[in-house]
Amino acid sequence: TTEFAPGYTLRMRHGCVLQITETQKKPVLTPAQERLLGFIVSQCMENGSVRLTKNELAQHMECCVRTIDRAVRKLRDEGYIEVVVLYGEDGGQICNEYRVAEHRS
Repeated sequence: TTEFAPGYTLRMRHGCVLQITETQKKPVLTPAQERLLGFIVSQCMENGSVRLTKNELAQHMECCVRTIDRAVRKLRDEGYIEVVVLYGEDGGQICNEYRVAEHRS
């Protein structure tokens, strides 16, 4: 167990996030949000960031795109991750780049 951000701890095993909790041991994320954050953290540890479409994330996480949308929104709004939209030369969106955010204040 390590401190992830002020007031939050990150429990990991074999490079995978098991749970993120407030210091008072109260879960702050849903299981789907924890799984997605764990995937992003593990990929960022290897590659620095994750570049996938929401459909690809949903396939990897074995859930629907709406679940990914809600989880990404919560993780971004709570300051766990940063999301950068990547565009092709034609101006169309290719995918998103997901990164673990710096410590939240």
